[in-house]
Amino acid sequence: MRVECDGGRFYVDRTFHPLALEAEQVRRHAQDLAYIAEAVGRVLEPYDDWRAFAEPQTSDLNRWTVSFATPEQAIVTALIDLKAGRVLEVETP
Repeated sequence: MRVECDGGRFYVDRTFHPLALEAEQVRRHAQDLAYIAEAVGRVLEPYDDWRAFAEPQTSDLNRWTVSFATPEQAIVTALIDLKAGRVLEVETP
């Protein structure tokens, strides 16, 4: 929670959940690891309008699936091991 003071009156400026912030940082780290993988970069090269989506594996929270897609199609998916800091697998549709 962030509290501000204006003219002697206090108010809540915004609230946030610290674990949610940590989860977003973990998601970005998974996306970064996938993006720098040579195989992923090579596949993404011809595309300009892709977006990355990352989700943890339900069986192992250290492993994440990161998918890169345009609005029209899936481009490439990578399985990431966050604990080891590496890409385990890269698949194209």
